Amino acid sequence: MRHLPHPGALALATLCLLGCSGPRGSSTYETALAADDAQQLAETRFREEPFADQVRQGVLRQRALFDHHFAPDTARLTRLGERDLAILAEGLRESGGRIALPRGSESEDLHAARAATVSAALAARGIAPEQIAVETRPASGPGVASIDALMIRARISTAPMPQLAPSAQNSGTSTTPTSNLQ
Repeated sequence: MRHLPHPGALALATLCLLGCSGPRGSSTYETALAADDAQQLAETRFREEPFADQVRQGVLRQRALFDHHFAPDTARLTRLGERDLAILAEGLRESGGRIALPRGSESEDLHAARAATVSAALAARGIAPEQIAVETRPASGPGVASIDALMIRARISTAPMPQLAPSAQNSGTSTTPTSNLQ
């Protein structure tokens, strides 16, 4: 007596054979995963790069290291200090310049050690000591003097807000004069 195989068993065996005869692994699935990973990486970079650029520009503009860039009561740079110093080194590499290292409440000896740490770290990054000056004066920049900034704010706050003409409100064009803000 002969037994016929079950139709489900035949179908399963056929699928197994077909599955084994194709390419190893699912290249379509792997390709989809790779594309998804690339998309996530691109989205992360597009989301984070503007902020990283703002940080970089701020550090370059300020050109200063402060007490919080060092471990408490030491001349060792923190991770933030290392990052900011790397940004400063990048900016000083071509033209040199100065870095402000204002003295806070630390002793004169500790402040001198911190200045030496900054100079040594810049030299290790390929910046010649004669290209830079680590100064103890307060941080400053090419901004507006405080009294001038206060006067500008007072002028802006007392200037009347210009009103749009009724026809300009509907046209989508602005007729706002800016001469009173200068």
